[in-house]
Amino acid sequence: MKVAFLHPDLGIGGAERLVVDCAVALKQLGNDVTIYTSYYDPSHCFDETKDLRVEVLGNSVFPRNVFGKFSILCSILRQLHLTKQLISKHADIDLFVVDQLSAAVPYLRTNFPKARILFYCHHPDLLLTSRDSVLKKAYRLPFDKFEKWSTLLSDVIVVNSEYTRHVFNDTFGPSRDPSVLYPVVAPFTPVDVSTVKMQEVVSVLSPYVCQERPKLFLSINRFERKKDIELAISAFSLLLHMHEEYRDCMLIIAGGYDDRVNENKEYLHELESLAKKFRIPYETLFPSESWNTLKPEKFRILFLPSVSSTIKQYLLESADMLVYTPTNEHFGIVPLEAMQAGTPVLATNTGGPLETIVDGETGWLRAPDMEVWFKVLQKFVSQTSRQEIEEMGKNGQIRVKEKFSFEQLKDNLNKLASKTIETERKDEAS
Repeated sequence: MKVAFLHPDLGIGGAERLVVDCAVALKQLGNDVTIYTSYYDPSHCFDETKDLRVEVLGNSVFPRNVFGKFSILCSILRQLHLTKQLISKHADIDLFVVDQLSAAVPYLRTNFPKARILFYCHHPDLLLTSRDSVLKKAYRLPFDKFEKWSTLLSDVIVVNSEYTRHVFNDTFGPSRDPSVLYPVVAPFTPVDVSTVKMQEVVSVLSPYVCQERPKLFLSINRFERKKDIELAISAFSLLLHMHEEYRDCMLIIAGGYDDRVNENKEYLHELESLAKKFRIPYETLFPSESWNTLKPEKFRILFLPSVSSTIKQYLLESADMLVYTPTNEHFGIVPLEAMQAGTPVLATNTGGPLETIVDGETGWLRAPDMEVWFKVLQKFVSQTSRQEIEEMGKNGQIRVKEKFSFEQLKDNLNKLASKTIETERKDEAS
């Protein structure tokens, strides 16, 4: 079976992680798989893409935005341009897997009548933007209607969690109840710490690894305001300033960062300013800079924009706790990655984490309130033993293996792909 994935920009976010996993799974099942995208930088993407066929199309006419505005219009035009170029190159695709943006679906139906379309909805796009003015509401209205129409033209619709399924039904109506295909974590591979770069990382973090104290807290998210990383910094500030014996603890804030995205740069600056406000010494280290310049005794927060997958994996293995701050996250792959590495997770009691984390067994689910989170951090530092942490970590590993393994993704995706191929094409969305 010839399978084509359509994805807007192939970066290192949760949506991209899922696209890559699905592409790898279908390739392992013997399918001919290609990912078509409008942006791809092998040095700023998941390593598995190097073993996949990736073609960049639709990147030569329309920008990602116009002076930071009109992002949805530009995204639609870029995807339609990608689809036009794809049509001119191929005519024998059996299955399209389209995610995030549904603009191409009607175009694909018309030009590939024998192919079938599986649309993966991470979250309705029309819910991801504010409408704080009459002009913005008027601007978004045609795009919202177009999204609803084009999404429902897909042959099969899949979402990433039960939470997103409920949101989808509330948004698009109950006529097309989607299936749930959970994102998963890749099989665990221990980090090779023998390289020069990793030796630098190990040297800096060694006082925090496998020690009863001090504790190492970790936050991994893209540098976006909706991730609410302020929650982690605020709760951590209370821990440092209210208890002198905890002042050696460290918080590492790592994640996706793109110089092309103004919000990433602005938000990093805002978080640095928040650390200053709370009088917490910090350092910011970009990938091109050496870990040898860091002196752990000089800072309590470390910002790591564009952290590599290798260092990210080592951080997940080494941290005592992952603090996962987003509210109503559609799914959230990072808690699973932490649990697979044997690290307990503190997350908000909203959205996807309600389906991945078992409160009191693999981590904690709490309201997104700095005082509430501070109490969890305080109890964790003062009363939780290394043995209890390891036991919670083992529980997390078992849960990931039983419910969120790559083999389960491959099996479930294979069934959904077969269902899509066998679906009788309808003339109109229903």
